[in-house]
Amino acid sequence: IVESTLGRDASRMDLHQHIIIDAPAARTWSVLGERFMHIGEWASPISSSCAIESSQPGVGATRACTTASFGPVKAGVIKERLIAFDEERMSFAYEAVSGMPGFIAGAVNRWSVEQLANDRSCVHVHATVALRGLVRMFSWLFKLQFLVGGARVGQELKHFIETGAPHPRKRKTLSIARFAGLPE
Repeated sequence: IVESTLGRDASRMDLHQHIIIDAPAARTWSVLGERFMHIGEWASPISSSCAIESSQPGVGATRACTTASFGPVKAGVIKERLIAFDEERMSFAYEAVSGMPGFIAGAVNRWSVEQLANDRSCVHVHATVALRGLVRMFSWLFKLQFLVGGARVGQELKHFIETGAPHPRKRKTLSIARFAGLPE
């Protein structure tokens, strides 16, 4: 389920996603929370990811993500810092601290895992993206691109947790990186 609301301020987009995973919440949390630094293992827009300084997730920990194009965001390196991390509640939030294109004034992403049944969980995602400049007039287009990209990443997360293997889209990006001699 993917939905979006554009707040009162046309420069701010709130994007919500709920992903049902056929796996226990503990396994889902292990991939998302405990392995926060390793999003590059399963998300196709992220060519690779690594910790900067501390490899343990917690408030202040930062990761660097080498990205392919994702919606309106061009390829590059984005650094993301955890601003909240609650292992007991299986939730975290992070903000982009560098590497975002100039038309994005800020981005915060909040994730949480909910146990639905013994072998079923739900990932809740709430992303807030603030746009600046003339791009704000086209916020509806950026919203659409982020929604499509976010839905794809949700499918990749679901596949990775349920099967233990990267989604075919991610495997394809890994093959391209190997062929080009790029780091994975």
